[in-house]
Amino acid sequence: MSIKNIATNSVVFNAFSKVLSNYYHSQYGGIILAYHEIDIERFKEHVELFRKHEIVSLSEMVNRKKKKLSTKYLVTITVDDCYLNTLPALCDYCSATQIPITFFVPTDFIEGKALPPFIFNNIKKLSKGRKIEINNHFYDFSEEPAFHTFFNSLHDLMYYQSEKEYKPIWSQIMNQLVEQEVCQLADFNEHNPPVNWDFIAAKSKNDLLSFQSHTVTHQAAVGLSATQFEMECKQSKHKIESITNKEVTHFCYPYGGLKNIGSTAPTIVQKIFDSAVTMVRGRIHAQQNDYLLPRIPLYDLDTKQRTILKTIIK
Repeated sequence: MSIKNIATNSVVFNAFSKVLSNYYHSQYGGIILAYHEIDIERFKEHVELFRKHEIVSLSEMVNRKKKKLSTKYLVTITVDDCYLNTLPALCDYCSATQIPITFFVPTDFIEGKALPPFIFNNIKKLSKGRKIEINNHFYDFSEEPAFHTFFNSLHDLMYYQSEKEYKPIWSQIMNQLVEQEVCQLADFNEHNPPVNWDFIAAKSKNDLLSFQSHTVTHQAAVGLSATQFEMECKQSKHKIESITNKEVTHFCYPYGGLKNIGSTAPTIVQKIFDSAVTMVRGRIHAQQNDYLLPRIPLYDLDTKQRTILKTIIK
């Protein structure tokens, strides 16, 4: 049977994908799953796929790797950013089913500050079709090429530079949109809210639910000086520990690509934490840097079949 026929025959595809999945789990290292926002029913579907394997905490996965023990058939679940529309249901489900899960906390977000991607997306949405002056240059955002070229460049600034590089540009756009009566300043901060510190304090009493560091401001590590980045790591760690009364030993890089991380950040993280995870796709293996661990991102659109295929990776 051809690959095309396999892909279009759901029964055959399911059987084929399961065989491949079992093979990869048996031959290669474990996997760390990465979520942000996720529907609880979809999450349950994903969990059921891995119940035949061993779902372990991030600490367990890291400890086995450090001790050079096999991580085959191991699965670890992590969730970034701590959204209110996601965490309560995940906490309840994982508590009821005795599944360990790790949440990465950007502390400024918990304290009410919008994450940079939210502000960027709001600026982009509200700017479409408008004429804006930026640094003495006029942009007509009713023209699609100009609109996309400009905001792609601004997006890259957010992903690779510190906020001092892109926030002045944001401010110019925001002020003009307010002057044009397109919106109010508060509209730029609209976002899905996070859980609060009381929630984290209460849930952290359950040893299955772990809350770990995701910096303070959620800026790209590569855009910060070594001093700034180290300060964010330490401040975040201290704040979460003061809330949970538990040691924070794991770190998650904002944005998570190697270019977002840079070469200096892993050395700094190594002084403060036991491990760090990225958004680079891959499985755990002995040669990997403990401070650049790969993960496999999963979303609402990932059906069982898509999830199996995404985990078939060395």
